Amino acid sequence: MQLNQLRRMILPHVELDPYAARRPGKEYTVRSLYLDTNDLAFYHEKLAGLKERRKLRIRGYNEFCPTTSVFLEIKRKNGLAISKYRSNLPYQHLLRLFETSDVERYVSSEDHEEARDNARRFLFHFHKQALRPTLNVIYEREAFLSKVDPGVRITFDKNLRFQNSVTLDSVFQEEQALYALPNRLILEVKTNSVIPLWLQLVLSRLTLQLEALSKYVICILVFQDNGYNRLLTALKSSS
Repeated sequence: MQLNQLRRMILPHVELDPYAARRPGKEYTVRSLYLDTNDLAFYHEKLAGLKERRKLRIRGYNEFCPTTSVFLEIKRKNGLAISKYRSNLPYQHLLRLFETSDVERYVSSEDHEEARDNARRFLFHFHKQALRPTLNVIYEREAFLSKVDPGVRITFDKNLRFQNSVTLDSVFQEEQALYALPNRLILEVKTNSVIPLWLQLVLSRLTLQLEALSKYVICILVFQDNGYNRLLTALKSSS
């Protein structure tokens, strides 16, 4: 499937996400440092299709600069319901937060206390489950919002790649990154209700079917052919 063809088919119905519209090339880079247990419990829960599960990641965008912020994210899934807990802090304070757990000092609460509550929740799971950095998953994203369907967001995620030798401050690193899906993109649809009819028709014309995908799982599966056992050994040896 050609990206240009897909883009032409949806453009009458969507507009660029404001953040993407301000970026060169109308796209931005997403960087997600995933945390997991020594035996990759979150990965295996996804493969097993557990209805109730969570994943933790540290997310950054684009390139590093002195004022860069990162986000602590917990994404929970319970059946079809998905919830996300998110808090942000300056990247330069990330390691100190994990060293001290001093949420009051390092996490921003510009609007309300929710950001700090989410950070406390993140640190609770981090310490309780002895989580550690596993993979840094990186890709470029084009993002669109439906013009008439509230809550409908469509993204094209391209150049999916990952870095497996990571630490807590590896969010903006991608040296020797491995490409997981060369010359392919992931079309992602986010909606609060049903997929609008016009998008169903586009997917039908292109003979596409919706699937529940995890970029983290995709990258782990690719890495299995490039040293999966070495990853487990490295995680355990750092205990």
